[in-house]
Amino acid sequence: FVKGIGHFNFRELPANTLFANVRSSNPVQLDVRDSHGEDVTDKYFRVADGEMRTVLPVMPSMLSKSTKAIRQDCLCYLMERYQSFLDREPEKTG
Repeated sequence: FVKGIGHFNFRELPANTLFANVRSSNPVQLDVRDSHGEDVTDKYFRVADGEMRTVLPVMPSMLSKSTKAIRQDCLCYLMERYQSFLDREPEKTG
């Protein structure tokens, strides 16, 4: 993974952000699952020219650099904005 990956934690990454450098002899393999357990890896990451980049704007959360924690749980969770929520009119108070 890129140096300083910890700085990605709870920060929105724009599409096309470099997430990892990939060696063809030992490619990084991420398994990205949605809340229904479906494989959505290609929705969020692409690998080309030795680089793994984000496809969509995403916010890694609870990002871990601990190999033990990653093996026991995961590298991180990915959050994304819900456009329908952003397009709503603010609720009036009072």
